[in-house]
Amino acid sequence: MQGCHDFNQLSQETGACKTCGSCRNRVLDILGQSDWLYATIHAGLQYNENVCSFLIKPIDGTFPIFIPGQFITVKLQVDGLWYERSYTLVSYARKKEFYEIIVKRYAKGKFSQWLFEHKNEDVFVWISKPSGKFVLPPESHANILCFAGGIGITPFIAFIRDIKELDLKYQISFVYAVENIPSTIVPDDIDDFIKGRDNIDLTIWDTITNGLINATSIRESVKNRRPDFIYICGPEGFENHIVKHLTEINFDSSK
Repeated sequence: MQGCHDFNQLSQETGACKTCGSCRNRVLDILGQSDWLYATIHAGLQYNENVCSFLIKPIDGTFPIFIPGQFITVKLQVDGLWYERSYTLVSYARKKEFYEIIVKRYAKGKFSQWLFEHKNEDVFVWISKPSGKFVLPPESHANILCFAGGIGITPFIAFIRDIKELDLKYQISFVYAVENIPSTIVPDDIDDFIKGRDNIDLTIWDTITNGLINATSIRESVKNRRPDFIYICGPEGFENHIVKHLTEINFDSSK
């Protein structure tokens, strides 16, 4: 839209930022209204050789509170070029002193490789403000079923931390598909919290041993839990696989 300088109007007319919101800061850059936050990033907990949490701290002041399930975009310079990647926030939502993300290193990933190579340094980065709509429903007693694949567990870590912090009453079940048990990404505070809780349960699906989550298991998960909402997060192939089988049993995947 020629001559438009209002973000909300531009979004309304073009549809930009109406789905996941990951392009928000690029649109603001075009409008000359960038709201990047300056911060430092360094490694936190190492889960395995290729997965590590990173703590992001503001240079000045504190960060905005976010809604569990939202993400930020991290921007840094590598070999003279600027790179941007989006990561779900997994820290406690009301802690404004730092954000925490979990990063998986990919063999051909310029961004993740550079972060891991400099993980023990305080690296300066730009980050966006939190955004995204992959959040818990407002119905505080909702029955929820979550399918996570690999690094796709991250928004669900944020969900559980919020449930823990606010003593929320959601009935929530997780089916977590990983290559093998040692590759699971479950922080100790989450693992300890889940134990003994009658409103939260976690099932680990070992794909090396069992293959992809099969249709029978998906149907049984839905039948046994009778969820009001189903959340799916993981690699595209994983998400498509789950949606395909949910569609076959006529579950409304728009939920």
